[in-house]
Amino acid sequence: MITSEQIKHQRKAAGLTQKQLAEMVCLSEQAIRMYELGKREPSSDVIKRIGGALNVAPESLRGIEVSSAREALELLFALDEKYGFTPHVDESGISLILDTRRTAASQKFVYAIQAWDSKERELAEGSISQEEFDAWKASFKG
Repeated sequence: MITSEQIKHQRKAAGLTQKQLAEMVCLSEQAIRMYELGKREPSSDVIKRIGGALNVAPESLRGIEVSSAREALELLFALDEKYGFTPHVDESGISLILDTRRTAASQKFVYAIQAWDSKERELAEGSISQEEFDAWKASFKG
């Protein structure tokens, strides 16, 4: 989802109107509407304020649009450079392996991946709903 869609989705998930969110972050209702319509791009400061008001990580409001295999590959290349991901292909399929020895940033990332795996299992077991899982993803501060 792109930023405008993320803001709208998270606002609705929080049960807020545009006016209520605007009041919480000291903006006009018109500004929130323009962000949600994609007619204006919020600054980093505004993203932080909206994230705080919605109790979600500001990063979750920044949409990452991947519309081609090449764009997805560039994202994977960036993950490799930053965190040490490498591809592994065998008869059972394709996977990414995280070499935790390659970068210092990897250890924190390992924790985040383990937390994600745990929540995925809870979802699969029915311990949490899809809505609870989505809320966890948006609020995870890692």
